[in-house]
Amino acid sequence: MVQNKTVIYNDNEKKIYTINDKDYNKMDQLNMQKNNNDNNNIIHNSSTYKSVHLRNISDYKCKIKCNNNIQNEHKHYIYNNEDTNNENKSVKKFFMLIKNNKNILQNILSFLNCSDLLNFQKTCSTTYICISDFLDYICLHIYSKFKNKYDNYFEPFNYFYKYEYLYTDNPSCRLDCILIAKMNKECIGYNNRFGYKYKYLYDKKKTSYYVYFNFNVLKCYNPRIIEIYKDISYNNGDDINVSHIVNNDVCSNDYICIPINLFNFIGTVAFDSIRFIQNKLSKYITYNNQLDDQLWYNKEEYKILRKENKLITPETFFPHLKHISTIYSGIDVTVMKSTYKAVEPGNLGKRSYSLWGNYFIIENKLDPVFIFLKREGLQHDYIYQNYYLRVGDSIVFYLIKGGNDI
Repeated sequence: MVQNKTVIYNDNEKKIYTINDKDYNKMDQLNMQKNNNDNNNIIHNSSTYKSVHLRNISDYKCKIKCNNNIQNEHKHYIYNNEDTNNENKSVKKFFMLIKNNKNILQNILSFLNCSDLLNFQKTCSTTYICISDFLDYICLHIYSKFKNKYDNYFEPFNYFYKYEYLYTDNPSCRLDCILIAKMNKECIGYNNRFGYKYKYLYDKKKTSYYVYFNFNVLKCYNPRIIEIYKDISYNNGDDINVSHIVNNDVCSNDYICIPINLFNFIGTVAFDSIRFIQNKLSKYITYNNQLDDQLWYNKEEYKILRKENKLITPETFFPHLKHISTIYSGIDVTVMKSTYKAVEPGNLGKRSYSLWGNYFIIENKLDPVFIFLKREGLQHDYIYQNYYLRVGDSIVFYLIKGGNDI
């Protein structure tokens, strides 16, 4: 005859004991007497179990309990599956609804600022795909308008959307549709000025806002001159370490990148209201630089006039940029003008970022480059981006500093 066994685990002694059913019955009687005595007490203390008693039950009872547990768990499992299936169906219906009806999705997104839109897009893969498809749909809509309007001047190539961080009192983001187009030969020798107008989605006054782009078109692979201005003087300190870059020349066969704003700090743009303005061709425009109209000194003369130990060495960007000349002007507020020429393809990396706030990449002389157009009237549009040069292009760098020595 096989006797059932009971295991007792004692926390204090850290041992496991095995006893018979007879011994267990004696222990059970002692426990019943103890419980009766406890019930007669007026004050009941909180129970503290120092040991756990585990007793084997008969096979018949075990089967019944196991079957009941399995059935209960099975019912509960089916119930959860029904809930999740219903939730999945409702979610799928919702996403299919907003995917098929663009107006519903636009109304939902119009209540979000650009930062919330970016966070909402990153919640899950389904949301990301749904919003990405909607933004691609908007970009395609704008791309078609652009192609129909400027097909004689540019060759539309591609489009994408891009988030850009805004450095304002309340940090935010902006969202643009970037149009990429290749310059045609018909624009060579002319200044091109075009743009677009738009309205905000929930503007009661329905005010139209205008954006223009202005640039000259040179012959294919002609050398360009890019001017960089950085003001770190005491009066006009640069807090974000980004230089003002003037890049007004584009060569034919190059690619221009045109930002069309969709979301910004003010609100949501009604993309259906975007209308492109006719491109106006005029004579080649040259810009006058007021900083050049002053008395300049070379390095030796400048050291005699002013003790300056923190001069930028000419070999900073070697071997990609060749130093041509550096001249100085001013006593209290000084201007340093340095000229460099691109002579070898490569990436300037952190050297250009630490000094100019942007990354500069030099391509071969016969390679097309991408040029981000800047909106007319702005010093900074897209910051912390890549600027592309070709071998033969020149950089004229103006560094303004001082103003705290008087």
